[in-house]
Amino acid sequence: MNKTKTIPTKTLSVYAIRDDIAGVYTLPILQPNNTIMSRYFQSMINSKQSATSTPTDFKLYKIGEYDDSTASIIAYKEIEFIENGELVIPKNKNE
Repeated sequence: MNKTKTIPTKTLSVYAIRDDIAGVYTLPILQPNNTIMSRYFQSMINSKQSATSTPTDFKLYKIGEYDDSTASIIAYKEIEFIENGELVIPKNKNE
C-alpha cells in the first residue's frame, strides 16, 4: 500500500505598505497574521525614522491571501486598512 504523507497547507495574509508622498505601494509582503505584520511595520517605521521620511507618510494595508498549496493569490476587491505609521512611533522618538 502506498502511503502518502499529507503536508498541512497554510494560508498567509498578503500586505502592502503605501507611501503617500511617492504615491506607490511596496511589493507584497507575506505574513501569517496582522499581529506579526504590525510588528514588521513598526520596525520599518522606527528604522525609517532616522531617515528623511515621515512616519505619517506610510499606511499598512492587507491586500489579499496566499495559499501555499496552490500558489494562488486571492486579491481583495477592497483592501483593508490596518494602521497608520504615525501611530506606531515610540513616544521618545516623537520628542
